[in-house]
Amino acid sequence: MPSEISVGVMGLGIMGTGHLDNLVKMPDVSVTALWDINPSRASDFAGRVGKHCRPFEDYHDLIEHSGVDALFIAIPPHTHTDHEVLAAQRGIPFLLEKPVHRSLAKALEIERQISETGVLHAAGFHNRYLPQAAVARNEIAESTVGLVMGFAFWSQPSGHNLTPYHSWLFNRELGGGQIFEHTTHIFDLCRFFIGEIRSVYCRQATRLDHSNIPGYSTSDVDAVVLEFENGVLGLVGDGHVTPTGYWWGVRVMTDKGIFEYDANSLRTIRPERTDEYRPALPDGIHMPQDVAFIEAVRSGDDSLIRSDYRNGIKNMAVSLAALESADCGRPVDVAAVIESAEKASR
Repeated sequence: MPSEISVGVMGLGIMGTGHLDNLVKMPDVSVTALWDINPSRASDFAGRVGKHCRPFEDYHDLIEHSGVDALFIAIPPHTHTDHEVLAAQRGIPFLLEKPVHRSLAKALEIERQISETGVLHAAGFHNRYLPQAAVARNEIAESTVGLVMGFAFWSQPSGHNLTPYHSWLFNRELGGGQIFEHTTHIFDLCRFFIGEIRSVYCRQATRLDHSNIPGYSTSDVDAVVLEFENGVLGLVGDGHVTPTGYWWGVRVMTDKGIFEYDANSLRTIRPERTDEYRPALPDGIHMPQDVAFIEAVRSGDDSLIRSDYRNGIKNMAVSLAALESADCGRPVDVAAVIESAEKASR
């Protein structure tokens, strides 16, 4: 691998431009190719990056002819078709934003094709790369956990955050709502800290009038009970009913202390003292993940990758189990969701 890594970014919404901002700050990294479903957006951002960056109108052309060493793929879950598979078949390492797909059966098909190539890849669950997450995981492992609690509240949907890139989020069939798009990070942290989730019980409610929002078909708030394979219980609440964004994070109640994980810090409460660890993250919470991926591409060391496509599938399955539970009114086994999708994918 050359000392300078040539990178392409496909999808220039909130997350794609976030990765782009990180990449242009990295030494020995050159962003040379951009694609977006809106060609003028790709051209605009390419002009900002520099003359060495080429916008593509067709992502197939980018994959086939750009000559990039790595790709960042940041497109809505329902729009995934052959993006990852074509990259894998060309031997191009890629980081794929979550959720990896809207259909679990399709995701399993894609995973099989990716696995056949052996290409280095990552799924974008950035919390696993943050210093405070590693500290929390190690300390929780030395404790007996009783309960884990997570919350994720974004602000109310409006014309501003529905267009142009988030209108699909509030459509259950396309984006799956908050529980599928954002709360997947909470489920991932719960799995990272505690272990695999056996079953999910979910109730949903719509509390506001959304008649002025075309296509709105998801819930305003979700309440989820998790049962882990090791006997730990979990409670997760989410929604977008508040006028502003609210608290986001995970609380783990153990016999050794209470661990309060947030995006920027870890607070540990014990009888004798309370400690707060706030690591320096001058370039934001996604930079450690992006740096780790680029270093994995440069070195070929896949041990630097803390979340792969399979991890994305496991998180998808938890969200889908929650949606199924809300429909049927009973707990849903997560493994059964994956098994059912595997049968449908073959």
